[in-house]
Amino acid sequence: MDMMISVMLYLTTLTVTFFMVKVQYRRSVMVTSRELYPSKRKDTTMTTAMIIGIAALFTVYNIVITKMHSTVASDRANYALNFYGYRTSPSEGLTFVINVIRHFSDNVEILYYVSTLIPIAITLIAYKVCEDSSPIAFLFLFCTQYLFHTFAGLKQCYANAFACLCIAFALRNKGVKDTVFSILSIMLAIWFHHTGYFLILIYVMLRIKKSRKTLFMFFVIMTALVFFLEPVLLRASSLISPFVPILSSKIRVYFGETASILGEGKLTLFKGIPYYILTIVGLIKRRQLVDTIENYDNYLFLSSVTSFIYIATIYNGWIYRLSYFFYFPAGVFYGLLMRAMRNMNNRRIIGVMTLGLSLMLTVRFLILTYVNYGGF
Repeated sequence: MDMMISVMLYLTTLTVTFFMVKVQYRRSVMVTSRELYPSKRKDTTMTTAMIIGIAALFTVYNIVITKMHSTVASDRANYALNFYGYRTSPSEGLTFVINVIRHFSDNVEILYYVSTLIPIAITLIAYKVCEDSSPIAFLFLFCTQYLFHTFAGLKQCYANAFACLCIAFALRNKGVKDTVFSILSIMLAIWFHHTGYFLILIYVMLRIKKSRKTLFMFFVIMTALVFFLEPVLLRASSLISPFVPILSSKIRVYFGETASILGEGKLTLFKGIPYYILTIVGLIKRRQLVDTIENYDNYLFLSSVTSFIYIATIYNGWIYRLSYFFYFPAGVFYGLLMRAMRNMNNRRIIGVMTLGLSLMLTVRFLILTYVNYGGF
């Protein structure tokens, strides 16, 4: 019964928030029937009130499903140990959040709720910053497991949010302020989770001017890297050990003969199907759209990175968690491609294989969470 309530409440919350975003979008962007790339804005596609309201709705959903479950799953139990001081969190950022909350409450559930409210609000700020954001991008993002990572992945969910913000500012790239905000977002992501270091490379790549040749070289390098990922990472671990010991040790936790975390298995590879399709469609449409859609090659690059991350799960299923950094730009890219696609049948097929499959996998994840653990 709890499982059904949780699934239905999630779908209801998603529908309500999507409707809110869609109404505001129609108010803020004047789009004619011939306009492919809307640029005339009356106001903004995401107001401050909406950011707070939508983040609050998802937090209320968190509260409801938390209250329905009398105990907590292992992930939340581990964070409870951090909260009550039995174990120190390796995340300086999360430790800071815990210390702030402890000044006002000794209830660990507040940590769970705040860790949905703040990351979702930051993500929605990224939506506001990104000039290509659309209701379809919002729907795409929350059809993934992005929201549920704020329920159990309390360290990385903050890093995910700052990754969205970093990429949004990097893509907008309007002056020194956007550069500063991007770099600050990277620093905050690293502060919360070691995977934030990955954003340094991503930011550099976003700044490189792209062409057909550079994209081809990127695909060649990434393909080669996937084939030799484990030895490359182990070598990198040795090189960075004196400078970033925590990242070096984390690499060896997931790779090599001493790896202690093996992840969710090689079936994770198939969960990347929506991103493989998005990348393939982006490549097919590049010649037609690259001169029409600003930042097209950057979106294609980010979609490709997401695809390669899922392919790399053949080594360790946990690698897919890096993909949370890119669900937002993937959603924006999906929205741009769908807007440009005139053939309705093609739009429906691609929609089912990307948006539909993502939602199906998320609902499956939610159901299995209740079947295996009784809830969050």
